[in-house]
Amino acid sequence: MTHTEGKWEARCKNGEFYNPLHDLDGYGAPEGIDWDVYAVHPPQSGGNTETLIADAISKGDANLIASAPEMFDALLEVVRDIEAYCEDHNSDHPTDVTICLPRLHSIIAKVKGEPLDRND
Repeated sequence: MTHTEGKWEARCKNGEFYNPLHDLDGYGAPEGIDWDVYAVHPPQSGGNTETLIADAISKGDANLIASAPEMFDALLEVVRDIEAYCEDHNSDHPTDVTICLPRLHSIIAKVKGEPLDRND
């Protein structure tokens, strides 16, 4: 699976960068304006340092999309940890921790564009 590399950022349509984690005054960015999502790349030899991922979307959608690569990386890490736990405990019995694995595997397959296992 490949996705556009780089740090993804949500920006107000007017070009202003907005990071909700840095919203110190608590007012947030204005509602009712369009947002874009960009992947920001390290400078390459004369190449563009940004790629437009999504254009003219809502603030909520922009923040969700901009967070997608980090959320996917976290999901992969959680699944690896759960699978390691299962191997360490040699249990074939479902537990609260392991019962979610089929759903997590389906989400990973969906992100990678792989066929979904409808038995999950």
